[in-house]
Amino acid sequence: MLPPKNRSLAVRKKIGMSDPCNYDAFRVPYASLEFLIGAGPLAIAIYFVLLSVTDPKTSLAGARTIISRQMLREWTEREIRRGRGLQRAYQATDNELRRALEELERRQLIERTGSAERLVFRMLGI
Repeated sequence: MLPPKNRSLAVRKKIGMSDPCNYDAFRVPYASLEFLIGAGPLAIAIYFVLLSVTDPKTSLAGARTIISRQMLREWTEREIRRGRGLQRAYQATDNELRRALEELERRQLIERTGSAERLVFRMLGI
């Protein structure tokens, strides 16, 4: 059996992520952070999700790892605590996801390169 660090590397290779980059951390240029200010919490969360699946050689998010709206919805899900221990998960709607992606494009942080069905984005400024 593989040690935990190598096991996660094996899983990453299996789903198509390349090896040379350290996926435990990524760098965000200061200029990108300036563009993110005021974008809204959903747009910021989506930007970091896209950064986590970006191929470092081509700066494309969604070319090697398939991105779906459902994946974005699940990865940006947040819990809302109500009362004593009562909680529910909040997932963004398709309209909210579309507006957040348009906001990132308007701020020139991403550029859509895929078709209407396939979500592929070029990460600008990384």
